Amino acid sequence: MTTVKDMGWLKVDGLLTLGLLIFLLSLLMGRGTFTIGLVLIGLGVLLGGLYRQELFNWTRPLGVFMGLMTVWILQGFLMASDSPGDMVVPLFGSMVVVAGILHLPPTPGSKIRWEPLLTACLVFFVTIHLTYDVFWTRWPKFGKSALFTNIHYIAQYAVFTLPFLVMEALRTLGRVRWLMVLLILGDLWLLLESRSRPGYLSLIASVLVVLPYLGRGLRWQSLGLLVGLLGILYLCNVAHFQERINEMALHFYEDERGEIWFESWLLQSKSTPMEWLLGHGLGQFAHDYQIVSLLKRIKPYWAPHCFLFEIIYSHGLLGLMGLLVAGVLFFQQLLKAIRISVGDDRTMGLLLLAMATALVVDGFFTIPFWSRNFLYPMSLVVGASFLYLQRLWVTDKPRLLH
Repeated sequence: MTTVKDMGWLKVDGLLTLGLLIFLLSLLMGRGTFTIGLVLIGLGVLLGGLYRQELFNWTRPLGVFMGLMTVWILQGFLMASDSPGDMVVPLFGSMVVVAGILHLPPTPGSKIRWEPLLTACLVFFVTIHLTYDVFWTRWPKFGKSALFTNIHYIAQYAVFTLPFLVMEALRTLGRVRWLMVLLILGDLWLLLESRSRPGYLSLIASVLVVLPYLGRGLRWQSLGLLVGLLGILYLCNVAHFQERINEMALHFYEDERGEIWFESWLLQSKSTPMEWLLGHGLGQFAHDYQIVSLLKRIKPYWAPHCFLFEIIYSHGLLGLMGLLVAGVLFFQQLLKAIRISVGDDRTMGLLLLAMATALVVDGFFTIPFWSRNFLYPMSLVVGASFLYLQRLWVTDKPRLLH
């Protein structure tokens, strides 16, 4: 018999699910409706706290994550000579997303099944972007890519979604498997059309990171497939793949990253000891670099296209050390879970590992760290990973997270 409490939980589950789906779809479509998703997720967390008579499900990972975010926000405000502006918003949004995911109910007790919902989202993602590509855009060498305003964003989400599609192709049979294969090919084509070299690198990294955890036969097959695919793309110059690789190898110092890294280092080298330790604050790189670009008459940039330069400039060596420690602990716990799990649990761990690796490698050279373009998709992976570790810890593996 359904009780009032059960009905309340059903509403909370539905609110969280709707919010997370709107948030995910808005990111995949490159549209700004993610704010609606964040509001619904926040309401779901608050209502869930009322039903449980506790505001947050304060697991250790969530506590550490919230603590780090709070420190980064405060440090970013205190050290900034100008207003950080909108750069604080993605930090708050990431906190909401991670908390919302950790408030999702255990699968056995929930009527909501996420796998078909996520599959439908990715079918829509690949289909709509390929359709836009074919019928509404002409692809200049460095032009708008599908529904996104930057070529690197479509590359980011193509690589981000590929691991899930591959997992579904391996797990399903019949027509569904063929559909997943077609979606994988479509995703790869979007990546190639973006001509994003960090996107290529992140795909390679996401494959290599899971190889040690595959069976010996599948490991060599996957490695052979990766090498063969890259060889064909290079030799046949598919979607200008060979040209992009040659440009990077032969003319790196003429690339915009060479220029911006050099100028970023000169800018950082003028820091005081306190700024080396605690940084200049959120938003300061964009402000200070605009002055440099005007004085030297060079192209203005809003970020140094390198996480290391960006984090040191905004939060100093102390902030960088905190981030590195947090990142090492995150991947360490995820790898520990993968090593001691089997079956579907192991598959889920490998999926999260591949997605996290793809986002970090791709974003490292292209996307500002303190922006929604990196923090929002990464918060989905972090939240899902925390939920994965928490449920593994509670049900089967008490060694995890200790």
